[in-house]
Amino acid sequence: METQLLAMLALAVTAVYASYRLRLHPLVGYVIAGLLATPFVPAGAVTKLAELGVILLMFTIGLEFSTERIIELRRLLVIGGSIQVGVTTALIAAVLLALGQNLSTAFLLGVMVALSSTAIVASMLQERDELITPHGRMTMGILLFQDIIAIPILLAVPLLAGHATTGWLSIIEGVAALGLAYVLARRLADSTLHEAARTRSGQLFLMLVLLTCFSFAFLAQHFGISPAFGAFLAGLAVAGSSYHSTALSTVLPFKDLLTGLFFISIGMLLQPAYLAAHIVEVLVLTLTLILLKFLGGALASRALGAPFRTMLLTGGALAQVGEFSLIIGQSALAAGILGTDTYTLFLSAAVLSMLSASVILPSLSSWFPTTKKPGEHSPLSGHLLIIGYGMTGTILHEAAKKSGIAHAIIDMNPDTIRKVSGTSTAVYGDASQPSVLSRAGAATAKVITIGVSDSKAAERIVANARAMNASATIIVRGRTVEHAKTLLSKGADEAIPEEFETSLEIFSRVMRAYLVSEDDIDTFTASIRGNNYQMLRSKHHGFTLQQDMIRTECVREGARAAGKSLDALGMRKQHGVSVLAVRRGKEMFTNPESGFTLSSGDTVILFGTPEHMGRACRLFTHD
Repeated sequence: METQLLAMLALAVTAVYASYRLRLHPLVGYVIAGLLATPFVPAGAVTKLAELGVILLMFTIGLEFSTERIIELRRLLVIGGSIQVGVTTALIAAVLLALGQNLSTAFLLGVMVALSSTAIVASMLQERDELITPHGRMTMGILLFQDIIAIPILLAVPLLAGHATTGWLSIIEGVAALGLAYVLARRLADSTLHEAARTRSGQLFLMLVLLTCFSFAFLAQHFGISPAFGAFLAGLAVAGSSYHSTALSTVLPFKDLLTGLFFISIGMLLQPAYLAAHIVEVLVLTLTLILLKFLGGALASRALGAPFRTMLLTGGALAQVGEFSLIIGQSALAAGILGTDTYTLFLSAAVLSMLSASVILPSLSSWFPTTKKPGEHSPLSGHLLIIGYGMTGTILHEAAKKSGIAHAIIDMNPDTIRKVSGTSTAVYGDASQPSVLSRAGAATAKVITIGVSDSKAAERIVANARAMNASATIIVRGRTVEHAKTLLSKGADEAIPEEFETSLEIFSRVMRAYLVSEDDIDTFTASIRGNNYQMLRSKHHGFTLQQDMIRTECVREGARAAGKSLDALGMRKQHGVSVLAVRRGKEMFTNPESGFTLSSGDTVILFGTPEHMGRACRLFTHD
């Protein structure tokens, strides 16, 4: 058994790597690996692991559901989803009824064809940064409807098989389970996950999340309901808590691995001998499914008033059979609704349609380049992202609130997140996880500050943040000068070493003890900072100026600058500093003339060397 699994994993690594090199979706590699492994790896070797993959897949789908998301996409979800599923199901059922199939089989096959792959389409849209485009939003709305409608269809399989009591009982139990999930989400999930988070133990948090997932799956199976449906309910329960994004990030690696095994098992279900003997029927059915699903998606999009390009891209995105269709198909096969030959033919065409998704959507996207609608931005955009709520994070948070700067906070202390969530966007979780960074809007942040004590975690955060946002200014705290250089190599724009600032503070206090003037101390420390921090700044954005040469000061009440003109203050002649702009209330005065008079409350933007800046800034704070 160990040798067989090792061989299968080796094939999977090789096939998936080849898919990446050929710019195909990893699904292609997984299915091909399963097909190649069929002769010498029994299907039972991966069946249990594949079932776990489906359970975790449905758990993550449940985690991504939220009331806000459903409300946001309600029109696309209800109207678009109803039209797409209804039209596709009706077309397939009509053809099958004309060919002599009974109503139950025709209806079930119609629904199975109507469902598309949320796992494939969502990941491809995300990879191509098309989730918030018009066709991306429409596609996701329809996929959400499909995920919802698939649950009662799965529960109704026994009913369609003629077992009325079992079918109705399953549906009633499903409704009851949904009610239980709602209660758990509101009363238990948040409090229990909060207690686990307070321990700061990632292992405990992960085990609690997995326990919730598999407990629901076991409970569902105990009552004769699909374990996948139970896992979906578990996801809904956790989605109602404040920790759903962290729960999602903790299970994603397991989900990705085990879902990969699920697709490998799908490839192993393909029978090369059957494909060779029925290649014409399989290809004709595959092309028919793709065409009908394309038409169903395009018509739904058009009915919602979408333009021609959005209509084509939505139809192309939905033109494959989904993983839920295979789950329903397996249930229908066990219930006797589908015969073995019918299921094998459908399975072969379904898998080929999945493989086609890696070609159809990218091709259509390249033929019809997408554009984002004006105003379609993340709720957080151009904001300050504060990672780590220690002393630095606390100061930045208070300053951002007072200055009216939009900001978000990421921290691993659940009590801190609860405290600040009332006034700021606050996310609990490990910021080294891309999903947590995404939740806090890292991709659209203007400035990202990182103040965490774990050196390795800081490096991972910098690397992931830079991968998500190429234009943000990333400022990070390092432990030593050498660590600061490492952080710069990971993508930081500025790295502030703790040991360097500590040394300067000790120097300043020693000089004061020997009665050295404050001007001399400021001049020396400014010079040291300027020379050393120039080495600790990245050339990532192509800066040619040191950021220490630009400074913002507020004119305080009673300051020497209040009520005086720039010429009278001798900003350029005496202090060697230029005033780039002055903000007064909501007005901005750029390049003010020498006769411009400053007032208390003005914000002045200065330009000069660090040595000159230290003395000039006293004009705004001292009488």
